[in-house]
Amino acid sequence: MAQYISMMPAEEDNEEMRNWRISSWKNRISPEGYAFPGDPRKWEQTKYPQAELSPLGKKLLGATPW
Repeated sequence: MAQYISMMPAEEDNEEMRNWRISSWKNRISPEGYAFPGDPRKWEQTKYPQAELSPLGKKLLGATPW
């Protein structure tokens, strides 16, 4: 098993991308695409609580402006 983590700027000017990122976090939805199959069991949505973000985490996500 491996976990790869990537990061990119929150792109505060790109409201569509920012809203998608926030929605993905709130609803615990994995990115779409071949490289991100997600969990077909939907355990992230059904068994675990929403991740709690620190003030820095909220800024990195784009939920709080810099």
